Amino acid sequence: MTWARQSERSDPARVLERRQEPPPVRSCAGCIHIRLERSQFDGRRVLQCAEGLQVGQRCRLFQERGR
Repeated sequence: MTWARQSERSDPARVLERRQEPPPVRSCAGCIHIRLERSQFDGRRVLQCAEGLQVGQRCRLFQERGR
C-alpha cells in the first residue's frame, strides 16, 4: 500500500485519477544534440549525445529540433 497525503485519502476518486495518469516523459527524443553514429567496436548504429552526456534522460542542455 502506498501512503497518500491527507487530502487524497479523503477522496477516492481523486486517488484513482492520479494513479491512472502516466508519468511525464523525460527523454532525449527530439533533442538537437542526439546523433546516430556507427559503433567503433562492432559497427552497430548507436545513439550518442554530442555533448558527451548519458543518453536516455532529458538533461539541462535539451533543445528541441526545429521542424
